[in-house]
Parts: sequence; structure tokens; C-alpha cells
Amino acid sequence: MIYFSGKKKVGLLCFIRSDCILLFQEIIKEISIMQQCDSKYVVKYYGSYFKNSDLWIVMEYCGAGSVSDIMRLRRKTLTEREMSAVLRDTIEGLRYLHDLKKIHRDIKAGNILLNTEGQAKLADFGVAGQLTVRLYLH
Repeated sequence: MIYFSGKKKVGLLCFIRSDCILLFQEIIKEISIMQQCDSKYVVKYYGSYFKNSDLWIVMEYCGAGSVSDIMRLRRKTLTEREMSAVLRDTIEGLRYLHDLKKIHRDIKAGNILLNTEGQAKLADFGVAGQLTVRLYLH
């Protein structure tokens, strides 16, 4: 669902019934990672709430869909120029996550969303991980 919040469009997704414990834990992990991110190259997280027994997540609206959606609708791959723009934004998003010591672990066309201005943003942090620094003393 899409709603207007002031001047911004926001996406409202109903992800999961709270009685599906394993999937619910993955969604909570994804929310935790999204809460820590503040980059124009990562889909913004605005909040989440329970309604009845469903978890609703409010996040930035990316009106052009995923890169995968676009290629499927057009029945062809992106042009070199389009690919270059998407990859530039994706690399900036990955650089941002790297600086936070986060790993996405599922980079694919379906997890790269485009807003209506054509800017690419990383999404779907369900399998993302946190890097930890280990010091080995010999």
C-alpha cells in the first residue's frame, strides 16, 4: 500500500503474522539494520507497528520498483548508461554499509529499488550481517 505523509510518499508493507516465529525474528533483524541506516542509497525506514496480529513496516516509497521488475516489464536488460547509474548508487550504498561494518549478503536486481527519479537504493536486509572485529594474539 502507498500513502502520502505530508509531502512524502511512504510504502506501507504488511510483512508477517506475529505467530510465525522464525520469519518474525528475521524481520525484526531486518528492521534493526534499517533503523541504523541513514543514507540516500539505502531505503529509509520510518517505523513499524502491530495492527491486530500483523506487523506493518513503514518505509520509503520507491515508485519505479526493483531493477528486476523493470527488466521483466521491458523484457530486456538495462542499457549500459542505466546500468552504470544503478551500479554507481549500489556501490555507494555498499560503501555506506561497509563503513557501518554491515554486510548485505543478498545483492541482486530484486533487492535494488529505484525511486521515481531513477536513484537506486538497497533494500531487503533479511540476510544482512554485522561484521565483528576479531583480534588474534599469538
